[in-house]
Amino acid sequence: MNFLTSSTLILSPYKLKKLFGITTEDYNRMFDIQGGKCAICNEEERAVRKKKTHGDGNSVTKLSLSVDHDHKTNKVRGLLCGNCNTGIGKFYEDINKLKNAVKYLEERNG
Repeated sequence: MNFLTSSTLILSPYKLKKLFGITTEDYNRMFDIQGGKCAICNEEERAVRKKKTHGDGNSVTKLSLSVDHDHKTNKVRGLLCGNCNTGIGKFYEDINKLKNAVKYLEERNG
């Protein structure tokens, strides 16, 4: 079910290796293990990249799952959709803040 192809590759194989220490094959292996879904919400990536084309309007490319990594150790944790990746980043990857957010929602949701 490998997903990372030239049409969806957001980071080049060089950047995958340089930034995260993984190859395209490593990415595809994680993608297969996760069933092509985000490790947090268990959904496929929904975001797309729109690009102007000559004559026909826009071309649309489904984005690949983001490589999630620990910003302190640079260890790759898994693949996340853009929303989940951004979400944990907004909490500065702080587990206590995330737990507080869950508690807040549990206490205040109808």
